[in-house]
Amino acid sequence: MKRVILGSLLSLSILSAGGVILAKTDKGLNLAKTTVTTVKPYTGYIIYDTDGAKSTKDSGVLGGVYLSHGDLDYLMEFDVGYTQVKYKSSTGNSDITQLDMTLAYSKFYTNYMLKGGLHYINSTDVALGNGIAFIGAIGGYKWSGYDKYSYGLEAYYTYYADAQNSTGGTQKVNLFQLTPYLTYSKAININTRNNIDFRVNHIIANDYTQKSYTAYQISDTLFYKKFFITAKVSFGEMKSGLLDGGHTAYNTKDLIKSGYGIKLGYIAKPNLSFDIGFASNIVQEDGLTTEGTTSVVSASLNYTF
Repeated sequence: MKRVILGSLLSLSILSAGGVILAKTDKGLNLAKTTVTTVKPYTGYIIYDTDGAKSTKDSGVLGGVYLSHGDLDYLMEFDVGYTQVKYKSSTGNSDITQLDMTLAYSKFYTNYMLKGGLHYINSTDVALGNGIAFIGAIGGYKWSGYDKYSYGLEAYYTYYADAQNSTGGTQKVNLFQLTPYLTYSKAININTRNNIDFRVNHIIANDYTQKSYTAYQISDTLFYKKFFITAKVSFGEMKSGLLDGGHTAYNTKDLIKSGYGIKLGYIAKPNLSFDIGFASNIVQEDGLTTEGTTSVVSASLNYTF
C-alpha cells in the first residue's frame, strides 16, 4: 500500500537521464559527460474518504529517500520508503506498516537505453502481503533541434507468495504489466520548456476474477525560469500495478479509477529544487461496493552534486 501514494505524487526528476548536461551551439547539440549524484527526500499525508461505506481506512503517512548516481553512460537508482496507514476505529483493524525498497540500473547508448531492477515490498497488509517486482525497460530518444522525443516500453512481473483469497486462505498472485509511453519535450524559448507524457498501463492478472486492467495517464510539465508546474490526469482501471519506472507499487487489491493531480516546484539553485503536490483518485476498496476518494498531500526536495 505504500506507494499507492507515490503513484499520485507525480514524481518528477529535474535531471535528464544519467545526469547529462546538454548545451546547444552553432555546431549542434553538445553532450558534456559528468557524474551526478541526486538525493531526494520525500514525505506525504494520505486522506481517505470519511464515509465508512466508501473506505475502511482513516489516514496515513509516508516518508522516504530516493538516491541516484550516474553519467552519460549509466544511472544507478535506489529508493527506500516507509508507510503507515490507520484504519477507522470502527473497523477494529490494526495499522498497516510497510517498507519498500527499489534498486535499478539503466544503461544509455546513442539512441536508446536499457533498464533492469527490483522492487521489494515488506508489508503487514494481509491482502497481498510481501512481494517482489522485476523491472525491465527499453527506450529510444531523438533530438530535433532543442526538442526531444522519447518513447519506449516498460515491462514488469510481480509475485506475491501469500496473498489472501476470498475464503480467507492464501493464494499465489502473479501479475504482468506492459507500459508503452511517449514523451515530447518542447523548448518554447530560452526560459520556457514544456514536457508532455502519455502512457498506457496494461495489467494481466490471471489470478484475479477480472483478468486484465488498462489505465491511461497524461501529464504536462511546464518549466518557466525557476518555477515548474505539473498537471496530471488518469482514467481507466488499475489494480496492483506499478508506476514511475517501477518505484511506485500499488500493492493492494483496491481498484484505482480516474484521478488528477498537480505539483508546484521551485528551482532555488541549479542543483537544488523543492516541490509540493496534491493528488486525488477515485478508488473502490477491496471488499466494498461503493467508490470513495483517496487524496495525498506531498512534498519533496531534490539536491544534486
